[in-house]
Amino acid sequence: MKKIIFVLIVSFLFVGAGNAVIKDSIFATVGNKVITKSDIINEIKIILILNGTSYSEEIKDQLDQSAIQSIIKRTIKKIEIEKYDSLRFNPKDVDDE
Repeated sequence: MKKIIFVLIVSFLFVGAGNAVIKDSIFATVGNKVITKSDIINEIKIILILNGTSYSEEIKDQLDQSAIQSIIKRTIKKIEIEKYDSLRFNPKDVDDE
């Protein structure tokens, strides 16, 4: 009886996972790095938290542009750092720029 219940539970878990859909798309590429729409959404959330503001339709375009510029700048920095792998630096300093 315990085996039957276990098999049923496991089979329900796998059936449920089969219906799950991950929906994300590529927004842009910088060099060989990909920027996804979820990256932009996460950056918007960070900007809102740091500024202590809430999301509204009036500032949507401004938030989108700020998030995109921020991600592009950070990605370019990472690409340049990877080019010169022998340089010694503190990764925290790069994120603070």
